[in-house]
Amino acid sequence: MTTNFLFGLNLVSDPAAEIVGEEHCLAVDYQGVVSSGDGMVGGNFAVTPTGAAAAWVSGIYAKVTQGAVKAVNGYISGAEFEVINAADNVSDWFVLVLNSNNSGAQRGSHSSFIALRDYGSLELSSLLWLPAEITMGSDDDSVLLSSLGGDQASTHTIRITVDGTPYWILLSNAHG
Repeated sequence: MTTNFLFGLNLVSDPAAEIVGEEHCLAVDYQGVVSSGDGMVGGNFAVTPTGAAAAWVSGIYAKVTQGAVKAVNGYISGAEFEVINAADNVSDWFVLVLNSNNSGAQRGSHSSFIALRDYGSLELSSLLWLPAEITMGSDDDSVLLSSLGGDQASTHTIRITVDGTPYWILLSNAHG
């Protein structure tokens, strides 16, 4: 392992080392006691850029590269999150929370909770892939997706912008 204290932590692994099971370049296993009103974070990254005209800044950047020879038979992912909840009385739980905290005078030329980019020469085939266990359900409050929208009027919309053109996904709180 190589450590560079001036510019943070730089971990270097042996590419010839054989991986058995699951390998972690950096593993953090933390258990703490919390009480009412407390919070806990497993990993916290705070980045404060100074200077001017940077091309980009990210709090976390993840990159997975598979070369020309296939090395992974399963899936490849830039990030994976898992929440395990065994409590019956949890108030809210989410796999991903996106917080926006812009207090500036303007939004900038593009602002949203998620930006989608495809830099490859072979475009992705879809925006969202749902495995077989996520099925289209009947019209009730317990299903994730329902094909039974009927002719209900939309009560809400979600705005997305595609190449500068706004589109709205129509939503309804009425069951079909």
